[in-house]
Amino acid sequence: MRAQETYVGSQPASLKTCPTCGFISDGQWFCRSCGEFFRAPGTGRHAANLWRRFFAEILDGILFFLLLIVGWFIWFGFFTAKNGQTPGKRILGLRVIQLDGTIPTAGTMWLREVVVKGIVWNLTEPFSYAAYIWAFFDRDRQTIHDKMVDTYVIYHSGDVEDLTAVPLAPGEQYGGVATSAPPAEDIDAALRRLAKLRDDGLITDDEYEEKRRAVVDRL
Repeated sequence: MRAQETYVGSQPASLKTCPTCGFISDGQWFCRSCGEFFRAPGTGRHAANLWRRFFAEILDGILFFLLLIVGWFIWFGFFTAKNGQTPGKRILGLRVIQLDGTIPTAGTMWLREVVVKGIVWNLTEPFSYAAYIWAFFDRDRQTIHDKMVDTYVIYHSGDVEDLTAVPLAPGEQYGGVATSAPPAEDIDAALRRLAKLRDDGLITDDEYEEKRRAVVDRL
C-alpha cells in the first residue's frame, strides 16, 4: 500500500503557502523564506536565523568563563531557563519553544542545554559538529538536540507571556498522517508547486519525480 501524504485543505502539507510572504515552502512548521511560524502566523514567532543561533552559542561560551562557570549556571537556572533561554539567547532575543508554540519546562531546558549540549556533545565532540550542521539542511532548522527533545529555536523579542499555546488541529501531528487526496482539479496546482520547489532548489530532481508520481498516481 502506497503511503499517502497529509493535506491541509487541498494542498499537500509538505507544500505550504506562507500567509506572511506568500512563499510556497516545504517547511513542516516554519516558512523556509521568512521563518513565519505556520501554526500561529502574525504572533511574532519566527524560526531563528542560524547565524544568530551560532553567535548565541559563542556568547554563551564567553559568558560561561567570564562568569566563572557558577555565575552562568545561576543566571541560567534562576533567570533564563524558565523563559526558554540561555544567557546568550536572552541577549540576542532567541527562545526555545515546543510545537504548540510555548516554551518548554525548565527541566527540558536543563536536559537540552546542560545534559545534551554541555555533557553528551563534549564527550562525543566529532559527532557534535554534525548535530549543529544538521540544522542547515533541516526544513525547520532543527539541530539534532532539538529533535531529541522536540524543540525549535525562534527569534522573539516580546514577553514570554505572549507565547500562548496553539493546540494541534484535528488530524495535525508531527510527521503527518494519511488523509484523503485532493480534488482532481487541484492536481495541476500541486504539480506547479512541485516544479517551483525544484526550480528554487528546495527539492532535488529525484525528489521532484517521486512527489510528481505520487500526485499523478491519485488521478
